[in-house]
Amino acid sequence: MVPNAAGYKIPRDFFYGDKDVEQYDRTQAMIGYEFSHTFDNDWTLRQNLRYGTVSLQEDGLYSNGVFTGTTLQRYRWAHDTKVNTFTVDNQLEGMVDTGALQHTLLLGADYRWYRHGASTFYDPSADAAFFPGTTPSIDILNPIYGGAYGPPALGPESRTTLNQFGLYAQDQIRFGEGWLATLNGRYDFVSSKLDTSSMERNDNEFTGRAALAYEFANGFTPYVSYSTSFSPTTSDNGQGALLAPESAEQWEAGIKYAPTSFDGLFTLAYFDITRQNVPTQVSTAPPLTETIGEVRVKGVELSAHANLDNGLKVIGGVTYLDAEVISPYGPSYDFAQAGTTPIQIPDLTASLWLDYAFQGDQLEGLSVGAGVRYIGESWADRVNTLKVDSATLFDAAIRYESDNWSVALNVANLFDKEYVSSCQGVSLCGYGAGRTFMLKASTSW
Repeated sequence: MVPNAAGYKIPRDFFYGDKDVEQYDRTQAMIGYEFSHTFDNDWTLRQNLRYGTVSLQEDGLYSNGVFTGTTLQRYRWAHDTKVNTFTVDNQLEGMVDTGALQHTLLLGADYRWYRHGASTFYDPSADAAFFPGTTPSIDILNPIYGGAYGPPALGPESRTTLNQFGLYAQDQIRFGEGWLATLNGRYDFVSSKLDTSSMERNDNEFTGRAALAYEFANGFTPYVSYSTSFSPTTSDNGQGALLAPESAEQWEAGIKYAPTSFDGLFTLAYFDITRQNVPTQVSTAPPLTETIGEVRVKGVELSAHANLDNGLKVIGGVTYLDAEVISPYGPSYDFAQAGTTPIQIPDLTASLWLDYAFQGDQLEGLSVGAGVRYIGESWADRVNTLKVDSATLFDAAIRYESDNWSVALNVANLFDKEYVSSCQGVSLCGYGAGRTFMLKASTSW
C-alpha cells in the first residue's frame, strides 16, 4: 500500500469504525440427511437433502477510500438479510458391460430453491464530493469516536427468488489396456425473480464434459478434456435488474503421475478458460455489482503430494495465470478495459508445506509442520494503472494425536508480515490478516 499525497498510510491496526455503531448478529441453522441403498445387482440409489436458513443483521462505518492528508472519509452501511435454501439431489449409479467396454453410469436429477431478502441503509460521507451525507470523517492520527448515531433507517425489503432444476448423466468408459473416457451432460431449467421490480429471468442451458485419458502401468496418466459450465446468479446491479448467468468453456491437457515406489501424486496441467458475463463489484459505497463481459484465463498448474516412509509429508504447488478482459461490456463499459487484466487475480501463486510425524514410542502421535506461501502481483484497478505488491508468508503447526483425541495449533502468517491482500480499486484496498492462531481439539467415537 502506497502513501497518499501527504505521505501518510492508514495503519493496519487503525479502527475506522465506531463501537456505538458496530453490530454483527448472525443466526444460522441447517438440517438434512444422506440416504444410500445398494440393490442386489450392485446398482446404488442415493438421495441427499438439506434445508438451511441464515439471518444476518449488520451495521457499521466503513472507509470509502478518500484519504486526504490525515483525514479518512467514511460511509455507513447497514442491512437486515435473510436467506433460505433448499436442495435435493437424486442419483442412480451402476456398472454395465457392452462387449469390450466397461461403463460406470451415473444418472441424476436435482432441485435447488434459494430466496434472498434484504433491507438496507446507506449514508455517504458528510464531505463526499458528490451526494454528501451525514457520516463524519475521521483523523487517523487523532481519531475521535462516538457521536449521535441513531438507528439505521432501513429501506423496503428487496427479495430475490431462484428455482433451478437439473437433469444430468455421466458415463465413465474403460476399454483396451488403459484407456479411460468420461462423458457427461447436464441440462438446467432456471427461473429467477426480483420482487421489488417484478423482473423475471428464465434461462435454460445444456453443459457437458468430454475427457480422455490413458493409464500407463508405471503410474503416468496423460489426459485431455473439454467442458462447459453455467452458473446462474441471484445478484442484481442495485438498479432493479438481474444479472445474466455466467457461462464458461474450458480446454485442459495434462499428466498425472502416481509413483509405484512410494505414496504420492504429481500433476501438471495447462488450461484455457473463457468466461462470459463475469460478475464483479464496481462500487462498495453503495455495493453495486455488474458484469464486465468476457474474460479469458490461460494458466499452468503444478502440484505435488508425497508421503515418505520416514514420517515426512511434502505438499507443494505452483500456479501461473494469464488473465485478460477480451470483450468488456455492461453499464460500466469502457473501451480502455479491453486487453487489461481483471483485478484481484495474482499472476503467480506458490506454496510448499513440510509435515513431519515423529517416530518412536516416546513421541508417537506428535507432528510438526512448516510452510511458505507466495502471492504474486495483481492489479488494483480495472484499467491497470496500479499494482498490488507480491507477498511471501510463512505458516507453522504442531499437532498431537492419541487414541481418538487430537489437538492442533496452527499459526498463519507466522512473522506477522504487513501486506495488502487485494484491491477493488486504487482507493479500495485491504490488508491481509496478521499473525493468526487457531487451536483445535477434536475427538471421534
